[in-house]
Amino acid sequence: MPVSISPAQPKDAVDIAALHVQAFSSNVLMRAIYPTPVIWVALQGCVEEKILADMKEPKITVLVAKHTDEAEVREEQGKTVGYAVYYHPIKAEEQGWKLPAWKLPEGTDWDVLKPWLAAAEKTADEVIGHTPHYGRWCYVLLHDLRCGLTGGLDLMWLAVSPDYSRMGIGTLLLRWGMDLCEKEGVPVYLDSTLEAAQTFYQKAGFAERGRIRLVVNGEMYEEVACVYEPKR
Repeated sequence: MPVSISPAQPKDAVDIAALHVQAFSSNVLMRAIYPTPVIWVALQGCVEEKILADMKEPKITVLVAKHTDEAEVREEQGKTVGYAVYYHPIKAEEQGWKLPAWKLPEGTDWDVLKPWLAAAEKTADEVIGHTPHYGRWCYVLLHDLRCGLTGGLDLMWLAVSPDYSRMGIGTLLLRWGMDLCEKEGVPVYLDSTLEAAQTFYQKAGFAERGRIRLVVNGEMYEEVACVYEPKR
C-alpha cells in the first residue's frame, strides 16, 4: 500500500482535525472531558486551529501520513490516513519558549481534565523525572495549564484512521521519533491506553514503567506509562 510520511502543510489541517476527532472520540477519558456531540464539533475546530499554530513553530513537527494511488501521485494529492505531532527538545537557553496554547471549547469538563493532568504529570515525574528523553505526553497543554518539557522530543499525538489500522502506518509515524531517540542516545517516554500499549507500543520495544489512574464516571480509568531505551 503506497503511504508517504511528510511534514504536514496548512491545507492538511482540516483533515488532521477530522481524523483526531474520529480517532479519539470513543476514548472513555476523552468522552468524559468532552461530554456532548456539540462539544466534539467545536473541538474539531479547536484542533484545526492548534495544528495550524503548531505548523508555524520551528520547535514543532507535524507529520502527515497519506495514502496515494497512481492518479493521486500524479496530482500530488492523497488521502490523510494518519498524523503525529512532535515537540522538539528544549535547550537550557530556550526555556522561555512557550507552547502554542490550546483553546478548548465551551463545555469542556475541567473537573475531569485537571485531575487527569495532575495524575499524568505525577506518573511521568516518577517514571522519567527530568532525565533528558524523547516522550509522548498526552497532557492537554492550554493557557496556564502547562506541563514542563524536558530536553527530549515530545510526541504529543499519534493517530491513524480506523479504516487504515494494522497496515504499519502508526509504526512509520512512531519510528520517525524513535530514530531520533537512537541518534541522540536518550530514552522515549509515552503514556498510552492499555490496549495500544499491549498491541502497539510494547511490540515496538517499549516497556511498561507505571500506570496513570483516575476515577472517570464512577469507574477506574487507566493508562500505561512506557519507556523505550535506545540500543546504543
